Amino acid sequence: MKKIYILLLICLPIVSVGCEGSVHSVVSPNGRLTAELFEKGEKLFYIVSLNDTVIIDESPLGISLDNSHLDFTSHLKFKKAVFDSFNESYTLATGKQKVCSNHANQLTIAVKNDSGEIMKIAFRAYNDGVAFRYILPNITPEIVKDE
Repeated sequence: MKKIYILLLICLPIVSVGCEGSVHSVVSPNGRLTAELFEKGEKLFYIVSLNDTVIIDESPLGISLDNSHLDFTSHLKFKKAVFDSFNESYTLATGKQKVCSNHANQLTIAVKNDSGEIMKIAFRAYNDGVAFRYILPNITPEIVKDE
């Protein structure tokens, strides 16, 4: 009987991680801010938490351009995740603070739409905020229809 309990305890963490689906997160350098990206249905969403308290609830991600095959609002699949870290400083010519810092952790996710087009979403978590941007490689300027 003890062998069965041990086997269940070993398998339980594997099952719980598998049930969540594709969840990717990036944490600020001080560990207080977290941004999580995940699939729900056929869309992408993100949540931002500060000290384990949700401050930006489930918000959709995606962009649709004027060109019909450039719809990145639904039917998206995660392809690749790359983590990076920045810790640099720069000097401003004017302002209250002359030397500023750019200290953040970054998660860049590549997603693929139904047409096979690839888009990247770069999420940065700073100690005092979160930012993201859409990166559309090899695409000429288009008109944004929806975001």
